[in-house]
Amino acid sequence: MTKTAIKQGEKIELEDEHYGKKPTQEDLLKHYANRDPRRFIQFDCFCNVEPGDPIIVPDNDGDSEFILETYELMSGEPTVRILILPGTTKKDAIRVLRKTAARIVSEEIELQVNSVQVNMPCGICGNRCNDNDLDFFTKDNGNQVCGQCALIYAPDLVVQQKQIESQADHAARGSPEDKQLGVYWAYLHDWVEKQKEMKLP
Repeated sequence: MTKTAIKQGEKIELEDEHYGKKPTQEDLLKHYANRDPRRFIQFDCFCNVEPGDPIIVPDNDGDSEFILETYELMSGEPTVRILILPGTTKKDAIRVLRKTAARIVSEEIELQVNSVQVNMPCGICGNRCNDNDLDFFTKDNGNQVCGQCALIYAPDLVVQQKQIESQADHAARGSPEDKQLGVYWAYLHDWVEKQKEMKLP
């Protein structure tokens, strides 16, 4: 395997004493000729995009992200492979990688009723969670996620959490005083169950 070092500085540049000359197109075609196509999920990002393009639409940071399915002839068996164009600023690379991580993590977080509120450590950052009645949990192992990580990785869920808790509180206030607490928790449980039913195939 070729050992490549990243130069120190603001941009990502390469120092490579082992690779030798740049391969030609013919060299690469021969190199990949006997490999089977492998399926990948590809995350692309164009940085510093000027507003006005109808296809490559930038976000507030000037980034335009795309996710697509592709087939490549790459070697090795890495679970995740990241390709960064030399000359990319480290600031851009770090920002885009964080956005990509956030996009992946956001799909693994869901809202659940938090009936055991003991300030568990966050399943992402490890910090103690500030408990809410309707809280954030990872789908795979049920670990609680703190509000700060939820705000980073699943901001839409944070908005939804506040809305549902507010609706539950409103429903409870319209009930007799001795039943308000039960109505409040029943509303949260019913909402979670409805979300599960909507996700069933």
